[in-house]
Amino acid sequence: MIKKVTSSASSFAALSSLGDVFTFSLPNPLEDISKDIKERHVNVKPQLIWGLRKKFTAAQVSFSSCDAI
Repeated sequence: MIKKVTSSASSFAALSSLGDVFTFSLPNPLEDISKDIKERHVNVKPQLIWGLRKKFTAAQVSFSSCDAI
C-alpha cells in the first residue's frame, strides 16, 4: 500500500508501507498538442528505485529543485 506521494514538476515518487520507493514521470502535455484530447492516454510505468531487500530499513523521499531524488 502506498503511504506517501511527493512530486516536483512532472516527476513523482511514492513510498510504500513496506519501505519500497517507486518513481515515475509524466510527459509534458504541451509537447504533443497535435493529438485530440480523447487520444491523449499516458501509460505510466513506475520504477522501483529502493527495495525492501536493501540492507537499510528506512527511506525518506523528497525532491530537490532540479527533480533529483
